[in-house]
Amino acid sequence: MKQSPNLNSLFKSLELRVIIIILTITVALSAGFYLIVYSRYYQLTIDDLKDHAVMLHKYAEEIIDDDSFKVLNSIEDESKEIYIKTYDQLNQVRRIANIRYLYTAKRSESGELIYVLDGLDPSEEDFRHVGMPIEEEIISALEECLNGTVFLDDDIMVTEWGIVYVTYFPVHGDDGSIIGAIGMEFDCAGLYKAFQNVRFYTVTISLAMAAAASLLAILFIKKIVRTTENEIRIKDELLVAAKEEALSSNKAKSDFLSRMSHEMRTPMNAIIGMTKIAVHSADIDKMRYCVKNIASSSGHLLHLINDVLDMSKIEAGKFELDLVPTNIEKMLMEVCNLVVDKAEQKNQKLDVVIPDLMGLYFLADEHRLSQVIINLLSNAVKFTPEGGDISLSVIELEKQDDSGLLQFTVSDTGIGMSEEQLGRLFTSFEQADGSISRRFGGTGLGLAISKSIVEKMGGSIRVESELGKGSRFMFTVRLEKTEREDKHIVFDGIKPDDIKLLIIAPNAETRARFCRITGGFGMRSYEAGSGAQAVSIIEAARAKELSFDVVFMDHYQADMGGIELFNRISHMIDKSSVVVITSFLEWNKTEKSFYDADVHRFITKPLFPSAVLDCINEVIGNKGRRPSAAEPEQRPAVDLSEVSLLLAEDVEINREIFMALLEETGVKIDIAENGRIAVEKFKENPQKYDIIIMDIQMPETDGYEATRQIRSMQVPKAKVIPIIAMTANAFSEDIERCLEAGMNDHLSKPIDDRDVIEKIRRYTSA
Repeated sequence: MKQSPNLNSLFKSLELRVIIIILTITVALSAGFYLIVYSRYYQLTIDDLKDHAVMLHKYAEEIIDDDSFKVLNSIEDESKEIYIKTYDQLNQVRRIANIRYLYTAKRSESGELIYVLDGLDPSEEDFRHVGMPIEEEIISALEECLNGTVFLDDDIMVTEWGIVYVTYFPVHGDDGSIIGAIGMEFDCAGLYKAFQNVRFYTVTISLAMAAAASLLAILFIKKIVRTTENEIRIKDELLVAAKEEALSSNKAKSDFLSRMSHEMRTPMNAIIGMTKIAVHSADIDKMRYCVKNIASSSGHLLHLINDVLDMSKIEAGKFELDLVPTNIEKMLMEVCNLVVDKAEQKNQKLDVVIPDLMGLYFLADEHRLSQVIINLLSNAVKFTPEGGDISLSVIELEKQDDSGLLQFTVSDTGIGMSEEQLGRLFTSFEQADGSISRRFGGTGLGLAISKSIVEKMGGSIRVESELGKGSRFMFTVRLEKTEREDKHIVFDGIKPDDIKLLIIAPNAETRARFCRITGGFGMRSYEAGSGAQAVSIIEAARAKELSFDVVFMDHYQADMGGIELFNRISHMIDKSSVVVITSFLEWNKTEKSFYDADVHRFITKPLFPSAVLDCINEVIGNKGRRPSAAEPEQRPAVDLSEVSLLLAEDVEINREIFMALLEETGVKIDIAENGRIAVEKFKENPQKYDIIIMDIQMPETDGYEATRQIRSMQVPKAKVIPIIAMTANAFSEDIERCLEAGMNDHLSKPIDDRDVIEKIRRYTSA
């Protein structure tokens, strides 16, 4: 068949030839552009994804340790804290890095692949639990990873679950061995759409435009490429920011642990030191003194542990104050006992001034207030050189009937600070000077925390300091006044102004402070600045047939030794009336020599009013007899012999402690080694028990489940028997969970026998 002339002429026309040439050139240029630009763009994107995957793999190996894989053996293990911690960190990176799926795997002891976990949110329908089936190609890739193979795909895959880029990596343990594998599928829907846009525009523009249009198309494509590259760059920056945030979180955790170490070492030092002193002491007074300080420091340490458990609320400024009647003087005495040892080791002088606060009680969070003062005193000791001076004082700035504004001041003659250092002083995670941490240690967190505590108490904190001349920290708190302690008196029938005291001390400040204290009690005090002067005063008093009721003598005398002075006056006074004033360190050194000389009473510096008064009362009320080791501190007897108690506790030593603490009450205790046995014992004889103490963490059946099983029994007693939770968990949500399980109340470990007895009496009417 012949073509028509019109058609032949059309093909022969110059315009058609030009159009064909232009179209050919355009198609060729477009095809070349397509091959060069699109292919290169695709390869750069794949390379970028590979780099991201490698970086994420390195980060995953940083946060995944051996325990993270060992703990995951069944679906129940997904709720374990160590797995949740690692999973949360990976899941945070997964969301920011746009990872669609996240798999983890390991080998069992027999070598087979076990525990494949999909990294999607558990609320999604396609979330894969431990051990659920998964695609065969994923299992194959993970198995090869466990043999050391690294998979970095060269293509973006289009699957029924989405458009993804797939990588698989082995995960190494601390010793370099492969402990598991991790697979990541990046969500590339956006990138894939960008690729389709690039392909569409290049092909369309090449076929529809002339050569000039092709150039415009190239420029347009380049613009698209730049836009896509910007998106990748932005995602890059987000990924880097996510990594920095995760690393910052790890740093904050490390700093927090360091700070807790600093906070805990102070009471631990007191506990260890007092324990050593008590072990090597034969003096019952000294042993009781040490034990009381151990108890006080242990309580402070327990509060710090509770702070660790509740630190998220503290750091967020949401912690609550525990207001209790607090004697400021006794609180400061306990605080000083925590730091006086270190101060004396550096030959530092610690002075305490607390006028007009004797016996006055305020409603305060004693632990938080102590924490601030301990931090300030510890810093003063740390940053003050050998032989320096440190003082602690408290005054009532505003006196009202129902409240008072107290100002606490801690001064030292230490290294001081510059204006620049003062500006960074109360900032978290910063030291006033970077060299301070190298020279003195510490975290730089204590002052920031102290500031938060003081402000929570409605006060403020400030500092005055000059480089090389020391510092003075002052903070105020407004506290509500509560009951006054009963007025301090000596034994019945003796008037304070009839008591005659003698203070023998070479230091004029020591004598002046002693006279101020005893004068406040209405007692008369005589002073002797040396041993010779003391002998003269005692001889003059004897000539007038007078005697001193109590003699306080410093262990050190400038003109003669303390033992020598005692020997010279012992025939002129009652030996039992002598109280030796000593430092914390010197007490241990001089105790034996004074004990051999028949001196048995000591008081340590700095002098506190209540401690001085206790010595006076003890001497006057106990002259002529020595305290006996068989005379422990007496406590009111509690009779719980009519109470039958079921104790569910799996740890034997905890059971022994519980039974020993309640032994004197006469309470009848049955033991259940776990929750299952507790349920069985109650089921056998519900009427036998008046109350159940239920530990939470137990094997076979925990405290929550045991309580639910008891409450579900079809017997009347099961619905009403008091069940008290006993756990080391101190979070408010843990307490709420106990109540939701059907328990009546909560006891925190380590248990206090007074708390246990109070709970038993409250719920059994014993």
